Amino acid sequence: MLRSLVGSEMCIRDSINAEYGSRFDSSDSCIFIMSRRLGNALRTQTTMACVFDKDGTLLDAHATWAPAIRAVCSAMPHEDELLFELLGFDSRSERFVDGSSFMMDPSDVIRAHLESHGVSGELFTAEMDTQVVVPVPLTYTVGLFDEVRAKGFKVAILTSDDRKHAQAFLDQEGVTVDAMVCGDDGRGFKPTAAPLLAVAQDLGIKPEDLIMIGDSTHDIDCGVAAGARTVGVLTGVGKPSSIQHSGVVLPSVADLPNWLDQST
Repeated sequence: MLRSLVGSEMCIRDSINAEYGSRFDSSDSCIFIMSRRLGNALRTQTTMACVFDKDGTLLDAHATWAPAIRAVCSAMPHEDELLFELLGFDSRSERFVDGSSFMMDPSDVIRAHLESHGVSGELFTAEMDTQVVVPVPLTYTVGLFDEVRAKGFKVAILTSDDRKHAQAFLDQEGVTVDAMVCGDDGRGFKPTAAPLLAVAQDLGIKPEDLIMIGDSTHDIDCGVAAGARTVGVLTGVGKPSSIQHSGVVLPSVADLPNWLDQST
């Protein structure tokens, strides 16, 4: 038995030496490398997915939507600043605020929110439909998705935005996803677990094998409620203090591939 174990260790060491082009005389070094191999093997055996929020995570929500919000609010029969406040838009900084309804809620919820304050949700939607919105990506989306897939992950999008806007973003960037659930799909909405569970169902993956990546409390709360891992990013409306309950907070989604290498 002892001879068999010694022989196995020598074979493993010879294999590693041949692969790395140097001598590893330490058993600890061999064990370290073999553990890395085992981790990679286990990852490939368990299908996992990165689920991305869209606005504030993959695209610059402020640069993308601020011009449209200004145009729509100026066309409405209400004071601009009243509408900005209801939608969660700071006209001085040209940025959406933490907790912005326009950034975090689906269209139905936004319309109901406006209606509750005496503003026509139907008119707001009609004016929004006249706007030509050009998504401003936060990173090279093709490269990001390619890197994530190369690490063995599927790629999905979970957004509160309507499907037509989400699909327009994918078309502009020239990318595809393995699953996408949008705010107007009727499959629940953040911060509940329902839409993320719908993503898991579409992918055929357990919720605990998903990583929810987003910029707002709705994204993180949705991930936590579904039992998924969570990654917060600081490129949208969320402040470090409001998304600190995520598993980790990264400066940008561009930092995700390196984090995946270190933590999965």
